[in-house]
Amino acid sequence: MTTTDVPRAYFLGGTLVLDGIDRSATPPAPFQWVTGRWRCPAVHYRVIRRWLQEHDIRNTIPRWSDVPLVLHDDREPHAYQAEAIQAWLAADQWGNIAFGPDARTVILYQSLCHSSAWVRWAAGIDFLNRNGAPSAAS
Repeated sequence: MTTTDVPRAYFLGGTLVLDGIDRSATPPAPFQWVTGRWRCPAVHYRVIRRWLQEHDIRNTIPRWSDVPLVLHDDREPHAYQAEAIQAWLAADQWGNIAFGPDARTVILYQSLCHSSAWVRWAAGIDFLNRNGAPSAAS
C-alpha cells in the first residue's frame, strides 16, 4: 500500500475533505457527500478529530506552530479570569472567554499567547471586552 492509498483528511478553503474514502462509508454527521468526496465545514474539526484517529485516517490538516516567545510578567490574572482560563482549557480550548473591561484583560491575553493558545485565536476564539459581569468559557 502506498501513501496515496491511505485515506487522508485535508483542509480546503474552509472545508475538511476526506480523500480515499468511498461513498459507502459512514463518517460522522457533519460530513456530506459532495462532488465525489466526503466534506464538512472546518469548524467541525474538533468533533471529527477523534474519529479520524479511530479509523486510521491520516490527518494532514495544517497545524500552527508554537511561537518561541517567553513571557516576562509577574502579574497574575484575577481569580475569575484564572477560573475562566481553566474552564476554557478543560474544554479543549473551545468557545469564547468574555471579561469585563479592566487592564488585567491584557494580562489574560498575554497569558494565553504564552501558553500556545494563540493558535486557537486563528481558529476563531474571540476575546471580548464587554461591560457587565465576566463569564467563564462557553
